[in-house]
Amino acid sequence: MRLAVPFVLAMVVACAPTQNPGSPMPEAQTVRVSGGGGSGGSISLRSSGPDQRADTIWTPLPQVWTHMPAVYTALEIPISDVDPKVYAIGTTGFKAYRRLGKTTLSKLLDCGRTQVGQNADSYDIHLSVMSTLQSVGENNMGTAVVTTVQAMAKPIQFPGEYFPCRSKGELERQMALSLKVRAAP
Repeated sequence: MRLAVPFVLAMVVACAPTQNPGSPMPEAQTVRVSGGGGSGGSISLRSSGPDQRADTIWTPLPQVWTHMPAVYTALEIPISDVDPKVYAIGTTGFKAYRRLGKTTLSKLLDCGRTQVGQNADSYDIHLSVMSTLQSVGENNMGTAVVTTVQAMAKPIQFPGEYFPCRSKGELERQMALSLKVRAAP
């Protein structure tokens, strides 16, 4: 038995993941989350960063920009931040539970799973969705739409901290499709 302990310890150390000196650690992200009653707190997480998707709409930027609020409203994403100088729109944070509009959160986000099912469908989700627009193409006849999604989840029934989720790309796809339909020439 005494020989087994050092052997098991050696195996655990040998199998432990190591950080390659040439590869940088992901940046720590600090996220501020407000609870009920206005109390807020912040947590620091290591993640690979936000998920982004870029789509090109072959309609001039001013016309596409006018449709952005309607796209967010149709998907039931609240708008809290608008900067027309840099053509940015979205929200830096809101809470969602089970659904975003008519879509279950597990179709949009990967927050892991438990024996019960996808965590995104039963956890408290904190979402940030931002879109920026830029003119592209010959004579600026197109618009590049870059949508960034950040999501964090936390069990509702148990104490714990928020942990990062990954976007499945579906929300960004729905936004681009809605925008293409609305802004079609």
